[in-house]
Amino acid sequence: MKNMKKLASLALALMLLVALCVPAMAAETHTITITPPAGTGESVTNEYKVYKVFDAVGNGDIISYKLMAGKNDAPAGFSVDAAGNVSYSGSGTEGQLTADDIAAIAAYVENDTPVTTVTSTGTDAAVAIVTEDGYYYITTSNGTAVTVNSTNPTVEVKDKNEVPTVKKEQTVPTNVKIGDTIDYTITIAVKAGAESYVLHDTMGEGLTLNPLEGQSDKYFTVKVDNADVEEDNYTATTSTSDDCSFEISFTTEYLAGIVGKDIVVTYSAIINDTAAIPDGATTTNIDNTVKVTYGEKGETPPDDVEVELFKFDLVKTDKDKKLLDGAVFELYSGDDVDVGTDADGKPTYTLKDGAQPIKFNVTEDVYKVSAAGSTATITVNGKVTVEGLKGTYYLKETKAPNGYNLLTDLKQVEVTANNPATVNTVGEEKVYQEGGVQVVNNAGATLPSTGGIGTTIFYIVGGVLVIGAVILLVTRKRVNDEA
Repeated sequence: MKNMKKLASLALALMLLVALCVPAMAAETHTITITPPAGTGESVTNEYKVYKVFDAVGNGDIISYKLMAGKNDAPAGFSVDAAGNVSYSGSGTEGQLTADDIAAIAAYVENDTPVTTVTSTGTDAAVAIVTEDGYYYITTSNGTAVTVNSTNPTVEVKDKNEVPTVKKEQTVPTNVKIGDTIDYTITIAVKAGAESYVLHDTMGEGLTLNPLEGQSDKYFTVKVDNADVEEDNYTATTSTSDDCSFEISFTTEYLAGIVGKDIVVTYSAIINDTAAIPDGATTTNIDNTVKVTYGEKGETPPDDVEVELFKFDLVKTDKDKKLLDGAVFELYSGDDVDVGTDADGKPTYTLKDGAQPIKFNVTEDVYKVSAAGSTATITVNGKVTVEGLKGTYYLKETKAPNGYNLLTDLKQVEVTANNPATVNTVGEEKVYQEGGVQVVNNAGATLPSTGGIGTTIFYIVGGVLVIGAVILLVTRKRVNDEA
């Protein structure tokens, strides 16, 4: 029985046509119009093969079915009398065959040559022409069993198989950067006629598959109804024949038992150091696309998600917008900072215990976020670029330019788009114009030198004493002269 079901699934879709009530001596052309399933992609083709199962002769509403030449018996579910007349003996009701009947017919014609083969594209109907009365069986390359009974010479058959659907979702941290982990969930809706489903996932260049915890060579969880799917029901591989990053294929036997349910695949990926924002680009969009192929040629429309990363220019200036050299910063994620308010209602920012500054790899004046970066500080000589992040971040100044006061507060930075800065040269100085993240330092106040004012007072007092002494001498001399 299992073998017969397998044969049925390989045949994919079944449609039975009760042939054509016309006199045996007056054979005529019969048209079979086959409508593909709703939701079939515009470029997806369905190949329909039409097999003749039994001969038929009739007169009006009376039809007699006979074994075809070369056949000695009928498939299971059908019986043959001594005169070669065929009748139905299976357990189907209301004119419908059972799954076992369909499997038996599939096996019965497996080695026969189709009467005709037609192909549909997208949802456009395919038209098959047959010239003999008979009981016909039709397979399609992208579905499973459907039955249709008709006694009309012109027959319309609707392929009742359903196209699977696939949806991809991701969980991205509010504050995301190179080195962070993204969680992905793929949901495949298993539809009637499920056959040879293969999930194809294509990750962007900036993503690296992340092994499951404690398992270096396993990356995925596969569940149905929140229960793990046994591994003999699917095969996962990261070595694929096409351009996708990995594939997961499901056995047809397993799919047949979960029609109407969802397969849920989860995995995670790390944003790696190749995630870069090209010069002139507004952002880095790291795409992650999934599709499902089914049957022999079927393919769902792709579903995709993306991770955005940005860059900003960090500019150090004085109060007059003149660029300054020699400032040093650390950068922290918003997740490492407690936000509060002071007595005046102004926001306060405090680093959490254990907060670690973000690391970078440095190329010239570009600081690119890297989990294994070579430095955790940003040295700003006028202007630098910080790349590979999105969300809320905080700058902590650890060294001010010479002669300027060190900032005591963290500076909040909202990274929601690329934010370049404009700098002009005015005379011999570079002057900030607009954009980017400007951090202003104030020059230190000039303090009195040691003993400065006291020495001045001594000088004044000394001068007064000298003048007084001179006056006294002149006065005494005059007195003496007069005497």
